[in-house]
Amino acid sequence: MADYSKWDKLEDSDDEAQVQTNRPPAAAASSPVVPTALQQMEALRNKAQIHMEKGEFAQGCVIYKDLLQGAGADTPAGFIESCRMNLSIALIKLDRNLEVIPVLSEVLTANPKLVKALHFRGHAFMSAGFLEEAEKDLKAAKTALPDDEGVDGDLAALEVAKVADVHLKALMAKANETFQAGDLQETIKNFTTALAEAEKVKRRDVCGAIYGSLGMVYFKDEKFREAIPHFVKALQDLPNPERRIEFLEGLAACHTSLGEGEMCIKALESAIMIGVQAGAPAPRMVKLLLHAVRSCGMLKLTEPGIKYATKAREIATAAEQWEVVFQCNEWIARLHTENEDPESALIHITEAFQEGVARTDLTSCLQLMHIQLHVLKVTDPMKHINLVESTHAFFKSQNEVKGVLGCLEVLLVYNINQFKAATNDHDNDPAAYLSALEDLWGQLRAVPFAPLEHEEKFGVLKLLQLHADFNVEHDSKDACRKVLHEVLALANSMAPIPPQHVIAEVYKKLTALSEDPAEQLENITAVEKSLRQFQIDVDARIQNDQKSEILTKIAGDIADTLCNKAFVQAEQGLIDDAEKTLEETSALCETNSIQNSRINCLSQIARGILCLKKGNQDGAEDNFRKGVALAETVNDDEVLKQVHELVNDAKAKGGIQVTTNTPVKEAVQVPKKAAAAASKPATPKTYPGTAIRKKDAAGFDLSDHIPLLVFIAFLAIFFHLVSQ
Repeated sequence: MADYSKWDKLEDSDDEAQVQTNRPPAAAASSPVVPTALQQMEALRNKAQIHMEKGEFAQGCVIYKDLLQGAGADTPAGFIESCRMNLSIALIKLDRNLEVIPVLSEVLTANPKLVKALHFRGHAFMSAGFLEEAEKDLKAAKTALPDDEGVDGDLAALEVAKVADVHLKALMAKANETFQAGDLQETIKNFTTALAEAEKVKRRDVCGAIYGSLGMVYFKDEKFREAIPHFVKALQDLPNPERRIEFLEGLAACHTSLGEGEMCIKALESAIMIGVQAGAPAPRMVKLLLHAVRSCGMLKLTEPGIKYATKAREIATAAEQWEVVFQCNEWIARLHTENEDPESALIHITEAFQEGVARTDLTSCLQLMHIQLHVLKVTDPMKHINLVESTHAFFKSQNEVKGVLGCLEVLLVYNINQFKAATNDHDNDPAAYLSALEDLWGQLRAVPFAPLEHEEKFGVLKLLQLHADFNVEHDSKDACRKVLHEVLALANSMAPIPPQHVIAEVYKKLTALSEDPAEQLENITAVEKSLRQFQIDVDARIQNDQKSEILTKIAGDIADTLCNKAFVQAEQGLIDDAEKTLEETSALCETNSIQNSRINCLSQIARGILCLKKGNQDGAEDNFRKGVALAETVNDDEVLKQVHELVNDAKAKGGIQVTTNTPVKEAVQVPKKAAAAASKPATPKTYPGTAIRKKDAAGFDLSDHIPLLVFIAFLAIFFHLVSQ
């Protein structure tokens, strides 16, 4: 092998004599002549030669690159060839063999007879792992220089490299097999063996690839700290730009997983720079930039994320990759929104939408409008109601059901609020808003339900229940019931499994609206049935870590329903049924470790009512006291007041004197009420018509329209502190 340290002997060799450049005589010191461009370049080359003599190959490499970059059409060919040859020697000394190959290829293109260039390129090919190309160049050099020791040495090294290459390929294949099989520990062992063999034969390219592969293995095993030094070592040993980008992406992913934003950005910036310098194709740069965007999104680095997404969007637009353009627009909007700047997100989406319209790209326009709707929902949609209305009109014109449903939700809430405000303001006429609401609900019902996806069906059911709630407040109970039965019909039509939790909620509302005792019992029994079916569905179809928690929550809902069912049965005099239901409630709570003060409180009061039905006033008083004591633990005066009213109502109905702390005026009337109640025959109504009202509450409250005892079942909001 040639001694490349004797770089200065290169131009004196017989086959390179033609590269000598006639240097002009040095100017006399006394004549201040401005040096020519070529003289300046000669001075720089002399400086590079000094660095090379000192073994400072990196500095020499930089100067030779600058000289070649600054060379013009009038620069002598011999000078350019000399710089390229010396640059190739510097790169070989630096073990940057992949960079040597294109430099020497340019030399041979200009001067195919320069055998030293052929020899050096063969050496570079061999060191970079391109053994077939190396053999071709070295044999050609051997033909031209049959007695050259350097060529002979490289040919001998090539034979050793061939044998080692076969062995290394087998080791790498074995490591890849174990990796594909998921045996990560055996994979690490196999790659480590291959690495040792590669180091023996000085295959730096293979060493770099193995280090990178080990980094990937550790990353997959979620050992991010162990992966990082392997990626770093791979970057040091592997000059291939594409592989360097790949391993920098792996390094960035490790830092992302560890939450190290600054280090992640550094790795990504390096990868992007390499891609630009290497002239990576547009799809590869877009992929790299989107990787950077996702990492920034995970790390909440909104500004660099927007920068990368914008650049990716520019490249994708130039390449007419419209699906990628949409992804970039989505990311920009998301990052602006996460940065608490939804206004910028809306501006960007509007501009992107206009671009989509200009190129008649309906698909992108639809996608952009969905992003816009999402941004509007996470900000204040009422502030941009005109934008929502125009978006709704666009979706409606395109018969885009999902978009129409999303807009309808915002528009319905807006018009309901405006209707209420106009109703309270005598100077405004609510008729226009009521007309708008009727039109919007008409559009909702015009949407074919069966073809919708499940998510969209749930959206329809949600909006219909909103209509039912509106009807209770501003129309009638009958109108509300009608809509709720419409919801039930649609929910039961959903295949393959109707949403039992939705059905249960609807029956709860129907129970609250019921005035006939038999109808109340029927509806609350339907609530129980739906919840039990929901429990069966979840148990059969859900297999994840949250399953147990979900089933416990459903069991709590069933226990709550049973407790209220017992109330209904007790008030109707179904003593045996009520006692059985209360026992079932207690057993369910015990089995599922349900500690719920509200259920316990209502159960005690229900037992007190049962005691009254049996004529056991002492037992009733005892159970009432226990129920009130449980309510007192909530530390909420309003809750305690409601429970006192409930107990007092039960006492009055049972002919027991009320002795609670009530205003004097009311206390005087209590015995009269009790006596009157005792003298009257039993009524078929389950509860007295008293309604628990939330004082000074704004807006619609369903409690204004349901009987007292049933509403108690829905007072979970007051008991949430003790319902855990």
